[in-house]
Amino acid sequence: MNNIKMTIEFDGTNYCGWQSQPNGATVQDEIEKRINTITTEDIRIHSSGRTDAGVHAEHMVAIFHTEREIDTEKFKLSMNALLPDDIVLLKVESVDMSFHSRKSAKRKVYEYHILNRQERSVFLNRYAWHVRKPLDVDRMIAASKLLLGEHDFAAFASVGGSVKTTVRTIHEINIVRGGDMIVITCTGSGFLKQMVRNIVGLLVQVGQGKFDVGFVTEVLKKMSKEKLYVTAPACGLFLKNVIY
Repeated sequence: MNNIKMTIEFDGTNYCGWQSQPNGATVQDEIEKRINTITTEDIRIHSSGRTDAGVHAEHMVAIFHTEREIDTEKFKLSMNALLPDDIVLLKVESVDMSFHSRKSAKRKVYEYHILNRQERSVFLNRYAWHVRKPLDVDRMIAASKLLLGEHDFAAFASVGGSVKTTVRTIHEINIVRGGDMIVITCTGSGFLKQMVRNIVGLLVQVGQGKFDVGFVTEVLKKMSKEKLYVTAPACGLFLKNVIY
């Protein structure tokens, strides 16, 4: 048995998320379909995590097991010739059977893009949240520091997730402005369903002056999400990296 690791980049705009589901196209389905064509096996792939509809990835990791001997470079070329233009395999490796794309992961890095100006962009509307009202990045940075460390992030989890615990550790949040673009990078041990988008939504409203910086701590203490803040749209979110 061979354990094949794939590093995948995709534009999530046209998909109902990563995970296979009965209705709608998913990234997992598109990749499995091509693997099965090449290997003539009934292959199921296992990813480092799930992404919601419209979320993108620069570095999704997935594995599959096969009885066949795989020439990884030829396999990558064949897959990329078959896959749609919005999905590409960046790297294919044969790894030890002990490696698991999700269980072996130590940290995940997400990046969120915000276009902060009056005019929308025809080039960025699929890849950034257009926020017209000026944002105070210093206030956003101050608020983000209150989220660092280990907390129960139940208040930042959207309904629909099934997890044993809502306790997570955020190691780092960086917020950088360059011209009209604001990029928020969040590194953590793992994230709950829509957790990053909920964090970004709250930080944006702090940056707009709707909430005080300390309101972040109040939300954490509530332990359940009351819809007091917005959820950032999926289009601006990228899975940037998975660290093993």
